[in-house]
Amino acid sequence: MNKTRVLFLCTGNSVRSQMAEAFLRKYGGDEFEAHSAGLEPKGVHPFTERVMEEIGVSLSNQYSKHIKEYIGKAHFGYLIIVCDEAERTCPTTFPGLGRRLHWSFEDPAAFEGSEEDKLAKFREVRDQIEQRIKDWLAEQNPTKGGYVMRLRRLLLVCIFAMSIFLIIWVFVMFRTTYRYSSEGCGVTGCGVPKQCIRPSIWEELINWVGGTQYMR
Repeated sequence: MNKTRVLFLCTGNSVRSQMAEAFLRKYGGDEFEAHSAGLEPKGVHPFTERVMEEIGVSLSNQYSKHIKEYIGKAHFGYLIIVCDEAERTCPTTFPGLGRRLHWSFEDPAAFEGSEEDKLAKFREVRDQIEQRIKDWLAEQNPTKGGYVMRLRRLLLVCIFAMSIFLIIWVFVMFRTTYRYSSEGCGVTGCGVPKQCIRPSIWEELINWVGGTQYMR
């Protein structure tokens, strides 16, 4: 199967484009070949690796690269620019490039604050990029995405219906009681008390809905 190549671009190729590459490889690796690069590569930010490892995504095989390593050497179905600065300074056309997209994400590396505050910002941008990748993949394959959504809705409806049935069943079981008659079983000389027979669950349910007590 020929996979569509996707190149994520930002200025430093240190945070956002690295995250996007990893997420596309995780969620869309069967259909897309993910790459990333920068206009001025700076190396992968330590916090990028840290917050991605927190959710089980390793960047061990990724490194910061210049866009020159790709342009003119391979065809890309998509160039997705994930920062505003790269969008402003990146040339509008490249050889061997298909569709160009711009996804605007805040640069967490530029955020000022304590280490915990910075990590919180990295996590925030990470989650935004992950969701954007998922949404984009659903847009590329609406039939598959729509099928999954319908299946999830059907499952929720089934769970809800079963829950309602169980609640009614438990209520009816508690409501239904045995009654005994002191008149005996009706046979001359028999002193065994007559016991009402418990009806079936469906009879119990019908009688409960009708507001009557089923007795035999």
